Amino acid sequence: MLHRLSKLALVCSGVFAAWFVACADQDELRLPATQGPDSGVQVDQMLPIPGVSDRGRDPAIVAVDIAGERLCTGVAIGNDAVLVPRHCFLLAGHQCEENLPLIAASRAQILVGEDSDTMVRGPRGLVVLEPDTPRCLADVAILIVEKPITGIKPIGVRAHGIAKGDVVRTVAFAEVALGWYQKLLREYVPILDADEQGFKALEPACLIGNGGIALDVTSGEVVGVFSRLGPSCDGLDVHNVYSRTDIFLPLVDAAYRWRGAGGVVVEDVDGGSYATLRDAGAKPTTTKKPESDIGGACVTAADCATGVCVATGNQRYCSRPCGSGKKCPTGYSCTSFGEKSFCLMKT
Repeated sequence: MLHRLSKLALVCSGVFAAWFVACADQDELRLPATQGPDSGVQVDQMLPIPGVSDRGRDPAIVAVDIAGERLCTGVAIGNDAVLVPRHCFLLAGHQCEENLPLIAASRAQILVGEDSDTMVRGPRGLVVLEPDTPRCLADVAILIVEKPITGIKPIGVRAHGIAKGDVVRTVAFAEVALGWYQKLLREYVPILDADEQGFKALEPACLIGNGGIALDVTSGEVVGVFSRLGPSCDGLDVHNVYSRTDIFLPLVDAAYRWRGAGGVVVEDVDGGSYATLRDAGAKPTTTKKPESDIGGACVTAADCATGVCVATGNQRYCSRPCGSGKKCPTGYSCTSFGEKSFCLMKT
Protein backbone atom coordinates (compact mmCIF):
# COMPACT_ATOMS: atom_id res chain seq x y z
CA MET A 1 0.00 0.00 0.00
CA LEU A 2 1.28 3.45 -0.92
CA HIS A 3 0.87 6.40 1.37
CA ARG A 4 1.08 10.06 0.51
CA LEU A 5 3.41 11.17 3.29
CA SER A 6 4.02 14.67 1.98
CA LYS A 7 1.64 16.68 -0.15
CA LEU A 8 2.68 20.27 -0.68
CA ALA A 9 0.37 22.89 -2.16
CA LEU A 10 2.72 25.85 -2.36
CA VAL A 11 2.28 29.31 -3.87
CA CYS A 12 5.42 31.28 -4.73
CA SER A 13 6.49 34.39 -6.63
CA GLY A 14 10.21 34.96 -7.07
CA VAL A 15 11.65 36.08 -3.73
CA PHE A 16 10.39 34.37 -0.59
CA ALA A 17 10.50 36.02 2.79
CA ALA A 18 7.46 34.47 4.40
CA TRP A 19 7.08 31.48 6.68
CA PHE A 20 4.66 28.65 5.90
CA VAL A 21 1.14 29.25 7.17
CA ALA A 22 -0.76 26.30 8.56
CA CYS A 23 -4.00 25.41 6.78
CA ALA A 24 -7.04 23.49 7.88
CA ASP A 25 -5.54 20.35 6.33
CA GLN A 26 -2.32 19.68 8.26
CA ASP A 27 -0.84 17.76 5.31
CA GLU A 28 -1.14 20.82 3.09
CA LEU A 29 1.15 23.85 3.43
CA ARG A 30 0.72 27.19 1.67
CA LEU A 31 3.10 30.09 1.14
CA PRO A 32 1.31 33.45 0.72
CA ALA A 33 1.50 34.96 -2.79
CA THR A 34 3.06 38.36 -3.21
CA GLN A 35 2.06 39.11 -6.82
CA GLY A 36 -1.49 37.83 -7.01
CA PRO A 37 -2.93 34.39 -7.78
CA ASP A 38 -1.64 34.28 -11.37
CA SER A 39 1.94 33.96 -10.08
CA GLY A 40 1.16 30.91 -7.96
CA VAL A 41 2.98 27.60 -8.24
CA GLN A 42 1.64 24.38 -6.74
CA VAL A 43 3.95 21.48 -5.97
CA ASP A 44 2.53 18.01 -5.35
CA GLN A 45 4.96 15.49 -3.84
CA MET A 46 4.48 11.84 -2.93
CA LEU A 47 6.77 9.93 -0.57
CA PRO A 48 7.56 7.10 -0.86
CA ILE A 49 7.71 7.54 -4.62
CA PRO A 50 5.20 5.08 -6.12
CA GLY A 51 7.09 4.61 -9.39
CA VAL A 52 6.08 4.78 -13.06
CA SER A 53 6.48 2.53 -16.09
CA ASP A 54 10.13 2.53 -17.19
CA ARG A 55 9.13 2.73 -20.88
CA GLY A 56 12.46 1.44 -22.18
CA ARG A 57 14.62 4.00 -20.37
CA ASP A 58 16.72 1.36 -18.60
CA PRO A 59 17.47 -1.38 -21.15
CA ALA A 60 20.19 -2.90 -18.96
CA ILE A 61 17.58 -3.95 -16.39
CA VAL A 62 16.28 -7.45 -17.10
CA ALA A 63 14.07 -9.99 -15.38
CA VAL A 64 15.43 -13.37 -14.31
CA ASP A 65 13.04 -16.32 -14.20
CA ILE A 66 14.26 -18.63 -11.44
CA ALA A 67 13.10 -22.20 -12.08
CA GLY A 68 9.66 -20.93 -13.11
CA GLU A 69 8.93 -20.19 -9.45
CA ARG A 70 9.91 -16.53 -8.99
CA LEU A 71 10.90 -13.49 -10.99
CA CYS A 72 13.92 -11.46 -9.93
CA THR A 73 15.34 -8.19 -11.20
CA GLY A 74 18.90 -8.12 -12.51
CA VAL A 75 21.16 -5.72 -14.38
CA ALA A 76 23.36 -6.59 -17.34
CA ILE A 77 26.92 -5.52 -16.56
CA GLY A 78 28.18 -7.35 -19.67
CA ASN A 79 26.64 -9.00 -22.72
CA ASP A 80 26.59 -12.31 -20.87
CA ALA A 81 26.81 -11.24 -17.20
CA VAL A 82 23.87 -10.20 -15.01
CA LEU A 83 24.22 -8.83 -11.48
CA VAL A 84 21.41 -10.17 -9.26
CA PRO A 85 20.52 -10.48 -5.57
CA ARG A 86 22.09 -13.69 -4.31
CA HIS A 87 18.93 -14.56 -2.37
CA CYS A 88 17.17 -15.17 -5.70
CA PHE A 89 19.14 -18.40 -5.96
CA LEU A 90 18.24 -19.56 -2.44
CA LEU A 91 15.02 -21.05 -1.14
CA ALA A 92 12.65 -18.40 0.20
CA GLY A 93 13.31 -17.58 3.84
CA HIS A 94 16.83 -19.11 3.83
CA GLN A 95 18.87 -16.07 2.76
CA CYS A 96 21.38 -16.37 5.60
CA GLU A 97 21.94 -20.14 5.61
CA GLU A 98 25.58 -20.64 4.66
CA ASN A 99 25.40 -24.36 3.86
CA LEU A 100 22.30 -24.27 1.69
CA PRO A 101 23.27 -24.92 -1.95
CA LEU A 102 22.32 -22.41 -4.62
CA ILE A 103 19.64 -23.18 -7.17
CA ALA A 104 21.41 -24.39 -10.32
CA ALA A 105 22.29 -21.66 -12.82
CA SER A 106 20.78 -23.71 -15.64
CA ARG A 107 17.35 -23.28 -14.05
CA ALA A 108 17.51 -19.50 -14.54
CA GLN A 109 16.52 -17.73 -17.76
CA ILE A 110 16.78 -14.09 -18.80
CA LEU A 111 13.63 -12.20 -19.81
CA VAL A 112 13.91 -8.92 -21.74
CA GLY A 113 11.01 -6.48 -21.92
CA GLU A 114 8.95 -3.95 -20.01
CA ASP A 115 6.20 -6.16 -18.57
CA SER A 116 4.72 -9.64 -18.59
CA ASP A 117 3.00 -8.98 -21.94
CA THR A 118 6.14 -7.90 -23.79
CA MET A 119 8.88 -10.02 -22.21
CA VAL A 120 10.97 -12.12 -24.59
CA ARG A 121 12.88 -15.14 -23.29
CA GLY A 122 16.63 -14.97 -23.63
CA PRO A 123 19.57 -17.24 -22.75
CA ARG A 124 19.70 -19.59 -19.78
CA GLY A 125 22.23 -19.44 -17.01
CA LEU A 126 25.60 -21.13 -17.24
CA VAL A 127 27.15 -20.44 -13.84
CA VAL A 128 26.47 -18.37 -10.72
CA LEU A 129 29.42 -16.48 -9.26
CA GLU A 130 29.07 -15.55 -5.60
CA PRO A 131 31.47 -13.73 -3.26
CA ASP A 132 33.33 -15.57 -0.54
CA THR A 133 31.60 -13.63 2.24
CA PRO A 134 28.76 -14.44 4.68
CA ARG A 135 25.47 -14.45 2.83
CA CYS A 136 23.75 -12.14 5.31
CA LEU A 137 26.39 -9.51 4.57
CA ALA A 138 26.64 -9.99 0.82
CA ASP A 139 23.38 -10.38 -1.06
CA VAL A 140 25.09 -10.12 -4.44
CA ALA A 141 25.77 -12.67 -7.17
CA ILE A 142 26.51 -12.64 -10.89
CA LEU A 143 24.76 -14.94 -13.33
CA ILE A 144 26.83 -15.82 -16.40
CA VAL A 145 24.56 -16.89 -19.25
CA GLU A 146 25.16 -19.31 -22.09
CA LYS A 147 25.26 -16.70 -24.87
CA PRO A 148 25.05 -12.89 -25.29
CA ILE A 149 21.75 -11.24 -24.39
CA THR A 150 20.09 -9.31 -27.20
CA GLY A 151 18.07 -6.13 -26.75
CA ILE A 152 20.08 -4.78 -23.80
CA LYS A 153 22.76 -2.17 -23.18
CA PRO A 154 25.15 -3.25 -20.39
CA ILE A 155 26.20 -0.70 -17.79
CA GLY A 156 29.09 -0.56 -15.35
CA VAL A 157 29.35 -0.71 -11.56
CA ARG A 158 30.32 2.49 -9.75
CA ALA A 159 33.67 2.29 -7.97
CA HIS A 160 32.74 4.25 -4.85
CA GLY A 161 30.07 3.93 -2.19
CA ILE A 162 27.01 5.83 -1.09
CA ALA A 163 26.10 7.97 1.90
CA LYS A 164 23.09 9.07 3.90
CA GLY A 165 21.41 12.01 2.15
CA ASP A 166 22.34 10.84 -1.36
CA VAL A 167 19.69 10.01 -3.94
CA VAL A 168 19.49 7.07 -6.35
CA ARG A 169 17.48 5.87 -9.32
CA THR A 170 15.82 2.49 -8.68
CA VAL A 171 14.36 0.07 -11.21
CA ALA A 172 12.53 -3.14 -10.34
CA PHE A 173 10.11 -5.64 -11.81
CA ALA A 174 7.16 -5.41 -9.44
CA GLU A 175 4.09 -7.64 -9.33
CA VAL A 176 1.54 -4.86 -9.81
CA ALA A 177 -1.27 -7.36 -10.41
CA LEU A 178 -1.54 -11.05 -9.59
CA GLY A 179 1.04 -12.79 -11.74
CA TRP A 180 1.64 -9.67 -13.87
CA TYR A 181 4.97 -7.87 -13.61
CA GLN A 182 5.98 -4.42 -14.79
CA LYS A 183 9.35 -2.65 -14.81
CA LEU A 184 8.92 0.33 -12.48
CA LEU A 185 11.20 3.37 -12.34
CA ARG A 186 11.77 5.72 -9.40
CA GLU A 187 14.06 8.75 -9.64
CA TYR A 188 15.76 10.71 -6.87
CA VAL A 189 14.94 8.17 -4.18
CA PRO A 190 16.35 9.48 -0.87
CA ILE A 191 18.93 7.40 1.04
CA LEU A 192 17.87 7.29 4.69
CA ASP A 193 20.99 5.58 6.05
CA ALA A 194 24.11 3.79 4.84
CA ASP A 195 26.96 1.72 6.24
CA GLU A 196 29.88 -0.33 4.95
CA GLN A 197 27.58 -3.11 3.70
CA GLY A 198 24.48 -1.42 2.32
CA PHE A 199 21.93 1.38 2.48
CA LYS A 200 18.24 2.09 3.14
CA ALA A 201 16.22 3.66 0.33
CA LEU A 202 12.91 5.44 0.93
CA GLU A 203 10.59 3.54 -1.38
CA PRO A 204 7.47 1.34 -1.06
CA ALA A 205 8.60 -1.73 0.86
CA CYS A 206 5.97 -4.17 -0.39
CA LEU A 207 5.87 -3.42 -4.10
CA ILE A 208 9.20 -4.52 -5.44
CA GLY A 209 9.14 -8.23 -6.26
CA ASN A 210 12.28 -10.30 -5.62
CA GLY A 211 14.93 -7.76 -6.43
CA GLY A 212 15.64 -4.27 -7.61
CA ILE A 213 18.63 -2.26 -8.85
CA ALA A 214 19.84 1.12 -7.57
CA LEU A 215 21.67 3.35 -10.06
CA ASP A 216 23.69 6.56 -9.92
CA VAL A 217 21.33 9.37 -10.99
CA THR A 218 24.09 11.08 -13.01
CA SER A 219 26.19 8.32 -14.59
CA GLY A 220 23.64 5.49 -14.61
CA GLU A 221 26.16 3.11 -13.02
CA VAL A 222 25.06 0.43 -10.58
CA VAL A 223 25.42 1.33 -6.89
CA GLY A 224 23.28 -1.31 -5.16
CA VAL A 225 21.17 -4.46 -5.39
CA PHE A 226 17.96 -4.95 -3.45
CA SER A 227 18.50 -7.26 -0.48
CA ARG A 228 15.47 -7.22 1.81
CA LEU A 229 12.33 -5.38 2.81
CA GLY A 230 12.20 -2.90 5.64
CA PRO A 231 10.34 -3.63 8.88
CA SER A 232 6.92 -2.49 7.67
CA CYS A 233 4.83 -1.83 4.57
CA ASP A 234 3.18 1.16 6.25
CA GLY A 235 4.18 4.18 8.28
CA LEU A 236 7.02 6.67 8.21
CA ASP A 237 9.82 4.08 8.32
CA VAL A 238 8.96 2.44 4.99
CA HIS A 239 12.16 1.54 3.15
CA ASN A 240 14.05 -1.19 1.32
CA VAL A 241 17.57 -2.36 2.15
CA TYR A 242 20.14 -2.60 -0.66
CA SER A 243 23.56 -4.25 -0.73
CA ARG A 244 26.34 -1.96 -1.93
CA THR A 245 27.96 -3.19 -5.13
CA ASP A 246 31.22 -1.21 -5.00
CA ILE A 247 32.59 -3.53 -2.32
CA PHE A 248 32.22 -6.45 -4.73
CA LEU A 249 34.28 -5.09 -7.60
CA PRO A 250 36.61 -8.15 -7.48
CA LEU A 251 33.56 -10.32 -8.21
CA VAL A 252 32.61 -7.99 -11.06
CA ASP A 253 36.15 -8.21 -12.46
CA ALA A 254 35.91 -11.99 -12.28
CA ALA A 255 32.72 -11.85 -14.33
CA TYR A 256 34.43 -9.69 -16.95
CA ARG A 257 37.21 -12.28 -17.21
CA TRP A 258 34.73 -15.08 -17.70
CA ARG A 259 33.84 -16.57 -21.07
CA GLY A 260 31.88 -19.74 -21.60
CA ALA A 261 34.71 -21.28 -23.64
CA GLY A 262 37.44 -20.14 -21.30
CA GLY A 263 35.92 -20.77 -17.91
CA VAL A 264 36.40 -24.25 -16.51
CA VAL A 265 33.44 -25.50 -14.50
CA VAL A 266 34.84 -27.35 -11.51
CA GLU A 267 31.55 -28.65 -10.20
CA ASP A 268 28.04 -28.55 -11.63
CA VAL A 269 25.50 -30.10 -9.33
CA ASP A 270 21.84 -29.47 -8.66
CA GLY A 271 22.81 -27.00 -5.98
CA GLY A 272 24.74 -24.70 -8.31
CA SER A 273 27.78 -24.28 -10.54
CA TYR A 274 31.20 -23.22 -9.36
CA ALA A 275 34.05 -22.23 -11.60
CA THR A 276 37.59 -21.07 -12.02
CA LEU A 277 37.94 -18.01 -14.22
CA ARG A 278 40.20 -17.29 -17.14
CA ASP A 279 40.31 -15.27 -20.37
CA ALA A 280 39.32 -11.64 -20.85
CA GLY A 281 35.77 -10.56 -21.55
CA ALA A 282 34.28 -7.29 -22.73
CA LYS A 283 32.82 -4.84 -20.23
CA PRO A 284 31.06 -1.47 -20.49
CA THR A 285 33.54 1.34 -21.07
CA THR A 286 31.22 4.36 -21.20
CA THR A 287 28.52 5.81 -19.01
CA LYS A 288 25.50 7.87 -20.00
CA LYS A 289 23.16 10.01 -17.94
CA PRO A 290 19.89 8.05 -17.64
CA GLU A 291 16.76 9.37 -19.31
CA SER A 292 14.45 11.33 -17.02
CA ASP A 293 10.82 12.41 -17.18
CA ILE A 294 11.59 15.83 -15.65
CA GLY A 295 9.66 18.33 -17.75
CA GLY A 296 7.19 15.68 -18.87
CA ALA A 297 3.45 16.26 -18.50
CA CYS A 298 1.72 15.20 -15.28
CA VAL A 299 -1.60 15.51 -13.48
CA THR A 300 -0.48 14.40 -10.02
CA ALA A 301 2.80 13.38 -8.37
CA ALA A 302 1.96 9.73 -9.06
CA ASP A 303 2.57 10.39 -12.77
CA CYS A 304 6.23 11.26 -12.18
CA ALA A 305 9.20 8.98 -11.55
CA THR A 306 10.41 11.53 -8.99
CA GLY A 307 7.05 11.74 -7.23
CA VAL A 308 6.95 15.53 -7.83
CA CYS A 309 4.46 17.37 -10.08
CA VAL A 310 4.54 21.16 -10.48
CA ALA A 311 1.48 23.16 -11.54
CA THR A 312 1.84 26.75 -12.71
CA GLY A 313 -0.89 28.49 -14.68
CA ASN A 314 -2.12 26.03 -17.32
CA GLN A 315 1.11 24.02 -17.25
CA ARG A 316 1.85 20.88 -15.24
CA TYR A 317 5.20 19.11 -15.41
CA CYS A 318 7.33 16.60 -13.52
CA SER A 319 10.13 18.04 -11.41
CA ARG A 320 12.35 16.97 -8.53
CA PRO A 321 13.81 18.18 -5.23
CA CYS A 322 17.04 20.17 -5.29
CA GLY A 323 19.50 21.90 -2.96
CA SER A 324 22.22 20.51 -0.67
CA GLY A 325 24.52 20.02 -3.64
CA LYS A 326 21.78 18.62 -5.90
CA LYS A 327 21.68 20.97 -8.89
CA CYS A 328 18.77 21.39 -11.28
CA PRO A 329 18.95 20.51 -15.00
CA THR A 330 19.66 23.20 -17.57
CA GLY A 331 16.64 25.47 -17.97
CA TYR A 332 15.50 25.02 -14.36
CA SER A 333 16.18 26.99 -11.19
CA CYS A 334 16.24 25.64 -7.64
CA THR A 335 13.43 27.43 -5.80
CA SER A 336 12.97 27.31 -2.05
CA PHE A 337 9.63 26.53 -0.42
CA GLY A 338 10.58 26.89 3.22
CA GLU A 339 12.38 23.68 4.25
CA LYS A 340 12.03 22.12 0.79
CA SER A 341 13.36 23.18 -2.62
CA PHE A 342 12.26 22.09 -6.09
CA CYS A 343 13.42 22.62 -9.67
CA LEU A 344 11.15 25.06 -11.50
CA MET A 345 11.25 25.89 -15.19
CA LYS A 346 12.86 29.24 -15.90
CA THR A 347 10.56 31.79 -17.49
